[in-house]
Amino acid sequence: MTTRPLSPLDEKWTRRLVQAIRCYHDLGVSWLAFPPDRQRGPFHDTWHEWLLTCEREWRAARTPVPPASDDVPDREPPVTSREHAPVGVSVQEVIKPSSPSADEWAADDPGLPATETEWSLPAMSAAEKAAALERLQQLELGECTRCKLSDGRRHIVFGEGNPDAGLMFVGEGPGQEEDRTGRPFVGRAGQLLDDMIRAMSLDRSQVYIANIVKCRPPGNRDPETDEIAACQPFLFRQIEIIQPRVIVCLGRPAACLLFGRKTSLGALRGSIIPYQGARLIATYHPSYLLRVKPPARQKEEKLKAWTDLKLAMNILGLKVPASNRQK
Repeated sequence: MTTRPLSPLDEKWTRRLVQAIRCYHDLGVSWLAFPPDRQRGPFHDTWHEWLLTCEREWRAARTPVPPASDDVPDREPPVTSREHAPVGVSVQEVIKPSSPSADEWAADDPGLPATETEWSLPAMSAAEKAAALERLQQLELGECTRCKLSDGRRHIVFGEGNPDAGLMFVGEGPGQEEDRTGRPFVGRAGQLLDDMIRAMSLDRSQVYIANIVKCRPPGNRDPETDEIAACQPFLFRQIEIIQPRVIVCLGRPAACLLFGRKTSLGALRGSIIPYQGARLIATYHPSYLLRVKPPARQKEEKLKAWTDLKLAMNILGLKVPASNRQK
């Protein structure tokens, strides 16, 4: 038995869907992307049933109500045999099946494939994105005290860059220099990231840079689960507003959050995963590349990171500069 493909939702139900996703993000659910290798669970089934309910309501709203039988005095008898069929038309062509086929469901929404559609949101201009990011930072994030990281911070590091960027970098959290200045990636790791961006034939003003947490973890440790849960809705909103084509996850914490998998960074490197209309790529955090010893191994790890960046360049249609082709 074939399963009828889901029909795309119209604007009203799309808004409901986006609101629900934001709600679940605010509750700390970080795996709404549902990677293919994730086991199904109760939440998956509940979520899928909710989508089906929305679709049924949407289709009911579009279906015209047939007139009552009293309003149709001279109804023609149904076509049940050849003698009632019009001349030159077979009974099979006149009698339609009681339930539409998959082809009919697809034809009902022309131009859209019957298979799973990609994430899409209304297009925004660069000015609208900049204004939305400003509102997110000033009105929604504010002087955040949602987790214990707020106790020892000096500045919230929201993120910076081109609000209409095609490339977005996501790290794990601010360091000492970032906490002092309120800007992401401005220390030694930031200088290396700038070099990596320039190697891609871009500059810092053309990309957007953010972190999964906006306050510095003590001692530059990895962010803890409750800290990530409190801060991740703001990262997800940044991604939703900017709508980048490629997101490069710098380090394991950022990669595990966006990929939706708790595993090693090595297991995620080399993969290109769809995520809300963008493509996810994982690579090493610049601070790790600075810590690696001895120098021979450091060079080897930097070459691996460069391989990851070339994946992003390929998606963005950027050519590898001649000076870097042998790297």
